Amino acid sequence: GKMNHREQIQWLSDGQRGVTENFHFSEDGALLKYFKRLYHPSTDRYLEETHIYDAITQFMLRKETKTSGRLEVQMSVEVITYDKAGNAIKKQSNILDKAAL
Repeated sequence: GKMNHREQIQWLSDGQRGVTENFHFSEDGALLKYFKRLYHPSTDRYLEETHIYDAITQFMLRKETKTSGRLEVQMSVEVITYDKAGNAIKKQSNILDKAAL
């Protein structure tokens, strides 16, 4: 069978995950979802991105970006929605409590 999920991890010298990437594929091998988490040790901040793709056209349909510090209780969230031609049609930005996510 074809691969449905792939994970890549890049480790920092102190043993922490610096970059984590996950790829989710359809049964036909099309990319459906991409997720990455970056950790920036000198600022103690995280960035997470999730991309959702159309299985046929492979255009991105949705992009969600979250940023926060390790000990912060709130997170900045930006969501961009795209049409089937790849054009951004809606953008939302919010500050949310991490516990709600």
